[in-house]
Formats: sequence, structure tokens, C-alpha cells
Amino acid sequence: MLAVLADATAVYGAIMRFIILQAPHTTTLHKLLTMTKILLFCTAMLLFGCAGPSPAERVADVDPFGWRTPNPATIAIPMSDTTGSYDISLLVRVGRGFGERMQMQAQVQTSTLPLTIKTVAPDSTYCEEAIDPPLAGLLEESPAPAAANFTEVSALYRSGVTFRQSGEYTFVIAPRTDGVRGVWGVGISIKCNDDGQK
Repeated sequence: MLAVLADATAVYGAIMRFIILQAPHTTTLHKLLTMTKILLFCTAMLLFGCAGPSPAERVADVDPFGWRTPNPATIAIPMSDTTGSYDISLLVRVGRGFGERMQMQAQVQTSTLPLTIKTVAPDSTYCEEAIDPPLAGLLEESPAPAAANFTEVSALYRSGVTFRQSGEYTFVIAPRTDGVRGVWGVGISIKCNDDGQK
């Protein structure tokens, strides 16, 4: 980011020096001022926004009759932007009645689906952690349509993430409880964080 800022500052300085030399020509001055505004706008977008297109969502199917720990879902997403700020969300597709079953088992509306997420960077370094998305509460907010066999819910996993390396990031998602029934698929969604907060 600092390199981009330094390059933009150098270009801006060169344009301003040229504008001063061309000052007697009003038409040229007006055009150059407009070009300068465009350059500053593009620089601001690059520094404080996402430099590339937002990656698409990826969802991998799992066994709805018994998703087992040795059979994780693997999602690969290429990232080229190393300066932007992104939000990562976990996507879970669950069958009808899954939320009611969870509540019957736990007797609380904050029943969770214990998962492990392993994130592997392009250079093969990785981070692995346990998460417990509150699926029962999310299912109440996003009930399945009457004609659908399953519904998809989203839970924010990380906010304000900057991908330090360009390349393919792999997310390996597995249940911590063996033989989970009613889950049709899990996935990852990566979207630009418009607030730019970390």
C-alpha cells in the first residue's frame, strides 16, 4: 500500500508541475485539473477499497445423512488483491427441520454446529481453529421456502481481512461432532468490506 501511495504521489507531483508550466493555456489547464481529480479518485479507491472484483461464493456438498469428520469440505478461492479489506462468511445449507432438531436436543435457541476451519495460504502456511456458528438462531431469521428441501444461512467468520499473498486460498471445513445429519453443504463467501475496517 505504501508503494502505491508513493507512486501516486510522484505522478501527482509531476502532473502539478506540468499544470503550472501550462497555466497560460486555460483549456489545457482545465483538462489537466480534471485528469488530476480522476487520478486522485482512482488512488483513493485503490487505497481504501478493494482493488479487484469480489470473488464468487463457493459451496461444497457434504453427506446430509451423516457428515463425518474424516470427510471435510474443501473450498478453493483465488485472490489477487493484496491491499483491499474483505469480509469472510461461512455458508451452511441445512435440510428442513434441522433447526427444530437442534433445539429439541439442546433446548436453547442458540444451538450451534461445532466446526473446524483450516485456512491454507498460497505458500502452504495455514491457520486452524474451532468455530461454533449459532445456526438455530440464524435459521429462525432465514426459514426455508415452502418448496425447498434446504435453506442456506450465512454467519460472519472474519471481518476486515487483508490477503497478504496473491494466489489460491483453500478452506477446509469439518464437523467436530462425527456423523452430523441434515447438513447438505458448507462454503465460504468473500466480499469487499466497504467500511475498510479491521
